[in-house]
Amino acid sequence: MSFLLVISGATLTGFVIYEGNIPPDPILRLTNFAQRTASAIYLGTFIHGVLLWCLFHYLPLYYESVQSYSVIILRVAIFREIFAVTPA
Repeated sequence: MSFLLVISGATLTGFVIYEGNIPPDPILRLTNFAQRTASAIYLGTFIHGVLLWCLFHYLPLYYESVQSYSVIILRVAIFREIFAVTPA
């Protein structure tokens, strides 16, 4: 697991160095991260996505294991969370 994190970190670092120096029209402009406000918003969006992923992944396990819900009741219980974050 840690090997994959090292490889991912090295790939991301290589991508940022490449995008910052070589292409004339980069996919990701590094000037987007020059402002602290924009960087804070990007970080907050990333953390929000990770937390939602964790919620949707582990909440069914919690309902099944700890609360002993059946599959049908589990889906009804999860509907609140999914409905709250799904865009109209």
